[in-house]
Amino acid sequence: MNPYFPIYDEQGEMIQTYTTNEVDGPISDFSGMNTNPLWEVKNGNFSKTKYSKFIENFAIDWKFYPDFRLQVSLAYSEQNDQADVFISPEASEFKNTTDRADVGKYTITHTKNTSFNGKATLGYIKYIHRHNVNVNLGYEVSMSDNESYSHTATGFGSSYLNYLAFATKYQTNSIPSVRESSVNTLGAFLSLNYTSVSYTHLTLPTTSR
Repeated sequence: MNPYFPIYDEQGEMIQTYTTNEVDGPISDFSGMNTNPLWEVKNGNFSKTKYSKFIENFAIDWKFYPDFRLQVSLAYSEQNDQADVFISPEASEFKNTTDRADVGKYTITHTKNTSFNGKATLGYIKYIHRHNVNVNLGYEVSMSDNESYSHTATGFGSSYLNYLAFATKYQTNSIPSVRESSVNTLGAFLSLNYTSVSYTHLTLPTTSR
């Protein structure tokens, strides 16, 4: 739409939509239609998101014998998201809708993501004269889960009744949707390392005069 279009009509009422053509500006035919953006702000539409997140990490490093060492790490996180989108029954989207059970729309989406990761390593290190032995045995597990739920309801009597409890029905040809996914991994490893250090002594002959 053009910035010079009027906000209010001759009676002082806010204009909801403009029917235009590219030559003459606002006219009465339906060659094109633009929505007054101030109308959409005025009628109570909103889009809101919120989330909560929890993270916990734990680690231990224990040398319980001169040659043994245990390392353990644990990590857990959880995030919950919610998105709410409301389109008022007075919105231009429903200007030509005749069934009152289809005007107004509220979509809500819940998402939950959780993850866990754990790792443990037992190490053995031994120095014997010029020899070094290093053995590591490890175990690792990780889990990730995702859950989401969403549904859309319609049939709101007013922009002030913008709660799901005031909806008449689910949106036509739609049903609540639920999605779940899970990924789990498990692994183990063993490593062995041996090193030896040798020294060479070199004696140089000396002469005297």
